Amino acid sequence: MTLGQSLDTLSGGETQRVKLSRYLTEDVTEKTIIFDEPTTGLHEDDLPILIECFNHLIDEGNTVILIEHNLTMMTEADGLLTLDHLLVNMEDNYCMLENLKDS
Repeated sequence: MTLGQSLDTLSGGETQRVKLSRYLTEDVTEKTIIFDEPTTGLHEDDLPILIECFNHLIDEGNTVILIEHNLTMMTEADGLLTLDHLLVNMEDNYCMLENLKDS
């Protein structure tokens, strides 16, 4: 990533890390913040820095939710939710889960 790089040229993981930097530079408390695969394209050696950033947000009273496949990140989680065989429908700000395995 270079200074002045157009946002539409960033990978999904880079975009999520830009989003993270915004929350780290603002006074954000008591929010629920969702990140979609922020480790994509990130070297494994850089994960501790990313984990430290998420922990900072949590220490400030925020809830951090990661949609992630990286096992290192999963081992740092307070809890895991697996959505295998589930259909997630968002309707009227409610999340409805439907088991597709029994269908």
